[in-house]
Amino acid sequence: MLDKNEKTRGAKNAGKTGRSPNLVAGGEWRADSTHNHILSVTNSGPKPAETLLSLHYANGEKIYEMQQTIQPGDQMWVNLASLIRDRIPDRKGNLLPADLASGTYDVQQINVRQINSAPRNLSLASLAVDQTWGYQIAPPNDICCSDQDPGWDQNIFDLALGDTTSADIDAVDSCGGSIVVISNSFPDWFSDNTSVAVVSKQKIQAVGVGTTTGSADGHIFVGDGGYCAVQNVQENVPINVSMYTAVDSLTPLSLTLLFPALETGIGTVATMEAGPSSQDWNGDQLQEVLATSSNSCPTNWGNICAGGSTFTIGNGGQAQVSVNGLMTPVGPVFPGEENLFYDQHTATATASLLNTSNINSCTTVCGQTYLWNGIPTGTDTITYSFIQARINGTNVTSVEVSKQ
Repeated sequence: MLDKNEKTRGAKNAGKTGRSPNLVAGGEWRADSTHNHILSVTNSGPKPAETLLSLHYANGEKIYEMQQTIQPGDQMWVNLASLIRDRIPDRKGNLLPADLASGTYDVQQINVRQINSAPRNLSLASLAVDQTWGYQIAPPNDICCSDQDPGWDQNIFDLALGDTTSADIDAVDSCGGSIVVISNSFPDWFSDNTSVAVVSKQKIQAVGVGTTTGSADGHIFVGDGGYCAVQNVQENVPINVSMYTAVDSLTPLSLTLLFPALETGIGTVATMEAGPSSQDWNGDQLQEVLATSSNSCPTNWGNICAGGSTFTIGNGGQAQVSVNGLMTPVGPVFPGEENLFYDQHTATATASLLNTSNINSCTTVCGQTYLWNGIPTGTDTITYSFIQARINGTNVTSVEVSKQ
């Protein structure tokens, strides 16, 4: 399928005429044993366009007219050799002569009055087939703007169950070097597994947990100089569909719970939701991946963002921290609930870290991603704020944690 903007792709400078204020474009055509001409008219406007394609022949004395209503976003396709060979009548019952080999054409919208410089809703793309050269040329001018490095606009789609997202096929325009959307050149869009994801034109719907491949079949322009060939291609992309995770609530844990055994601490417990709630995720496990995004704290404090825990959805529990070498429960006991799990974010030390480092405050920011069967389900930002405080006249370092 030709792109509605393909007058900027393929060979440049298609011939145009200006006999009517509603005229879209015109040019010459040829159809014989080694040549053919294919036309595509796209309605880019918001309303149906009544379109008239006129073929002029016999030195302009005779005319063949095709009238068609093109819906918004749709196209009208005309194979000129087929019109002659298959003896297809026009809107008035006229047939093109069987030995007709050339002529001219023009296209216009007949159900709109063009006012001043208002934009036209119709755009024309033409494809001239020359078997003598083995190329498809549209039209034969100085430069072919080929489509380089075509592919989906994302390398992989990681979706949560129930998500719907837009998707496009794009390429690099060899003439200008810019990225252009060529989705309209791909008429067939599909998924290898429709129980996981449904793929339609420029859209992906995540309908089941799992992995699949999204595909689009179409064509690109390739060529050199003034010759453009149309090459059929299939572009593929991996699609992962999993649960999503989100912060439900945060329960702060105060240093007063462990003072005076600890003088630095402690953080929060995040109640996390696995969704969508229409599915029971209890018993499924998630692995975390942590990385430091930024850090203004002394490096000798160690890696605040270290970790790699596994969480079982539906399990309850209680936070634990090391106090004098012993794992010590702290804070409330969280009950096991459907589609919830609990993630502890704490930092502790026996001494007041800010005071021993002679600084007033510092902050560490961590990026956290949960993985379900190796598929990302959500990414959060965890911020540790280390703040000077006093408890019963003792200098301490209070740790406050946010997560979003």
